[in-house]
Amino acid sequence: MRHRKDRRLTVWLTEQQRHQIEARARQAGLGLGEYARLAIVHGRIFPREALEEIRALRIELNRVGVNMNQIARRLNMGDSVRLCEVLEQLSAVTRILKEVEACTRS
Repeated sequence: MRHRKDRRLTVWLTEQQRHQIEARARQAGLGLGEYARLAIVHGRIFPREALEEIRALRIELNRVGVNMNQIARRLNMGDSVRLCEVLEQLSAVTRILKEVEACTRS
């Protein structure tokens, strides 16, 4: 749900500061107002591409979680599980976490 923006905040900047903020907004793929709001409220801005990649990684991590749950269910039912299956899933988690870290590094 979008909230109606009904308050204005005026900030005085030097010309150089304005150019820096405009360049960062362009780099993040955001409009100046949206960039400024996000920077003020959240303190850190991620480029749209990084956010899209993080969303994709979240989906992939969810799939790994499903696989781990299936392995746990099999173990709880007394079935055997090959160690390589578990290691493969743990390796996938490690890889995904490294990719997330790379996306969020500024």
